[in-house]
Amino acid sequence: MSSPVAKSSVGPGALQLEEIRPEALTASDLARWRGFLAAAPDLGSPFLDPEFTRIAGQIAPNTRIAVLHRRGEIQGFLPFQRRGATLQPLAAPLNDYQGVVAAPDRRPGLDVLLRQLGASGAWVTGWIGPAGSVTGLSPASAALVDLSAGWDDYLARQSLAHPKFFRDKGRVRRRIGATFARYAVIDDDRDATCLAELVRLKRGQLHRTGQHDIFRCGWTRDILAALLARPRSGLHARIATLRLDDEAAAYELSLVSDAMQHFWIPAYEPRFAAHSPGMLLSLDTLRTRRAQGAVLFDLGSGPERYKAYFGNAARPVLTGFAYRAETAASRLMAGDRVGGKLRRRWAVIEACGDYASGLSRGAGAMLRLSRVRVRGGADDHHRS
Repeated sequence: MSSPVAKSSVGPGALQLEEIRPEALTASDLARWRGFLAAAPDLGSPFLDPEFTRIAGQIAPNTRIAVLHRRGEIQGFLPFQRRGATLQPLAAPLNDYQGVVAAPDRRPGLDVLLRQLGASGAWVTGWIGPAGSVTGLSPASAALVDLSAGWDDYLARQSLAHPKFFRDKGRVRRRIGATFARYAVIDDDRDATCLAELVRLKRGQLHRTGQHDIFRCGWTRDILAALLARPRSGLHARIATLRLDDEAAAYELSLVSDAMQHFWIPAYEPRFAAHSPGMLLSLDTLRTRRAQGAVLFDLGSGPERYKAYFGNAARPVLTGFAYRAETAASRLMAGDRVGGKLRRRWAVIEACGDYASGLSRGAGAMLRLSRVRVRGGADDHHRS
């Protein structure tokens, strides 16, 4: 281990934390990290792959890895980023999961981590592991798609469970066939314009729904570009495109690892909304990728209704804003009136570091909280 930036501990023989920068990870560290993942199926997410941490961590600002030691032996790794006194998932607001990469019986509670890292709280987008005595978190369920029984079995079971939804998508397909001469899905579209078009459409959606523009800061797009440029043999990002005639109707950017494919950032052209291009692209991507050998897919823990129709398995997580007991008590005494959606918006602005365009508006919104209505959030991956 090299280039530590900070250390903390609670006594000889107890758990010790060493902070390092992502670029300080050695080959030995990466091998140990992968070993922890291999022994912990509940951590099977591309966001917890060490390559995601290594790549995104060198682009996102103020990123760190807490290396957990006990009696000189590495016990686990926690990727994160600091925003003031708050910890966030590394590369937030893009990251959907956070947790200590370690054996299940060696993971400390989030309260212990906050205390040793000198943080008052944490913004948690999908915490896997024990929370300890922190307050403010809520249980949630990330929707998974398990195609181990095959595509045909999956489609039959989901159609039986949700007949109205799947009948409707069948009608949409027939309407598309009567309206357009060509319907084509490109599973791994490497056209140089794809990322720019996806970001353009996504920024338009964020603007229409009153959410913060997570791409204004620039580095979020750089992370996506770096992941798209990676070889397809390991962790990488890929874009699927649905084209109607000669126009792109929808895009879906996924993050892929050996463990699973995470449906990450969808975007669609609004004028095609009546044809449900985002839904159809997701279904076609599942079918195509299963034919290529992929089995597990993650849809995340957001509230979107389509996840109930697609998901046939689930992963329990914790979401929200975690506070240490002493911090939570002081906030209660101070009369904290910040609503959950507004607090999340503030966290997104902090994560992006886009203070000039967003933080002042966020501060003003906090002062006018009783009159503010915030729609949506950073993790609302809407698709038509």
